Amino acid sequence: MQKKIFRNMQWSILIYAAALAIIGLVALYSATINTNNDEFNRQLLWFIIGIPVLITVALVDYELLTRFSPILFGISIVLIIGVLFTTPINGATRWFNFGFFSFQPTEIAKITYILFLAYVFTKMQKKDEREISKIKNLLIIFRNSGSADYTYSDSTEFW
Repeated sequence: MQKKIFRNMQWSILIYAAALAIIGLVALYSATINTNNDEFNRQLLWFIIGIPVLITVALVDYELLTRFSPILFGISIVLIIGVLFTTPINGATRWFNFGFFSFQPTEIAKITYILFLAYVFTKMQKKDEREISKIKNLLIIFRNSGSADYTYSDSTEFW
């Protein structure tokens, strides 16, 4: 089973992502060489943390994620609502601040929204092949597709 997972993995994407991250680290190091390298050290730490997370996510079966996507999407919506009650950062309440790092729930919501749409389209297609082509159903799904990224801001300007 493990050999099959690693055989089906697209290694080129992993290599390109690692190369881009390393290029970014080198560029950041050269930009902060005359400072105390706080930004570089933080980026390097997240790079080191991100590698095991990348491998773990790559090994998770996407069908399992799709099966739990309604629950994950619901959790992300609760997090988006919860962020409205946080302390504003630069005039906007879009972040959960945990002291040593900040977390923006809309980034997770984007991923769970895509998984949820895949789940809905699969259910519609299993129900009836023509069901997915009905415009009314697609409008219901896409009606508020961009609303997850518009959280409360103290600013009077919308854009």
